[in-house]
Amino acid sequence: MAPFTSHSRSLVAVKFSKKSNTRVYVSACARSNCASMRARRRRAAAASAASPFGDLSTTANVRTMVSLIAVLNATFPHYDFSGVSPNDFTRHTSHQSVINAVNSHLASVLPDYYASMCARWWHAINMQLGIMECDIYSLNPEPEPGSDPMWCHGRVWSCNYFFYSRKLKRVLFLRLGAVSKTAVMAAQRQHMHHHGAAMGGGGDDDGGGGGGGGAAGGGGGALKAEFAAWKKAFAGEEVGEEIEVELTSATDTKLELTMKFVNEDDAHAFSVTLPGGGKAATFASSDDALDEWLAKVSGESYTTTADALSGAAKTYYSLEDDEFGGGGDDD
Repeated sequence: MAPFTSHSRSLVAVKFSKKSNTRVYVSACARSNCASMRARRRRAAAASAASPFGDLSTTANVRTMVSLIAVLNATFPHYDFSGVSPNDFTRHTSHQSVINAVNSHLASVLPDYYASMCARWWHAINMQLGIMECDIYSLNPEPEPGSDPMWCHGRVWSCNYFFYSRKLKRVLFLRLGAVSKTAVMAAQRQHMHHHGAAMGGGGDDDGGGGGGGGAAGGGGGALKAEFAAWKKAFAGEEVGEEIEVELTSATDTKLELTMKFVNEDDAHAFSVTLPGGGKAATFASSDDALDEWLAKVSGESYTTTADALSGAAKTYYSLEDDEFGGGGDDD
């Protein structure tokens, strides 16, 4: 008689009989294993049914989740959402509670403006989606700032909602937030201090000038001085509190710069060439995000450094303001 052999996957023992030339299968272990598998399936089905999207064995529910992740990928292209799970979302069953929460947040920061346009705003959304027929979800915030795409320095509060219309196959992603101006300005000053230290080499005690250190070295002293003077004056303007422009390098006729909102993570690179002699400045950028901005500033005739830099920053501010319905403190 051959010894028993056991297979870990099926847990079935096989015994050979020389007398009858037959095989006998002992299947008690297999029945136990099947019961365990059925229990695991039941637990998995229960977890699936308890997800914010319902039973994920249903194609329509999976499609809902995929649609929301697609919106996140389009909105935050620099983040990886491949690890997002169903439980990273929350479903809101009360439409009116969501509307009240949004109204409360916006009224707290824009009391006069929002009071006059609240009804029209919701009416416009309702015309496109039919709010009461939508499923409403939120993406739960991540505990670590670096892993949360909606985190920004000095954030006071933030919220997000997905209004998903199964009937129309449309998704509205609504993201709101308020940022402390004090915290943002403090961070901006700290950044400028470190950036300034990197740009300028220290002089010696005898008054000898330091070398132009950092990325902005290598000539262009006159344009550097004009940029520094402009930045100091521009910081006191309203747009100057929202837009951060930094110098990366300079030549005698060209400035290489970056520009962003103070609460943005990624800066956009561009250059401005200033030929002087009353000739108009020319702008260039390989950043696709600045295509519309580039078209607008290229149509202007700025002949001085200050006018060109102010025009660049104010045009960027106005485009972002038009797109999102207001820049500054509100996302």
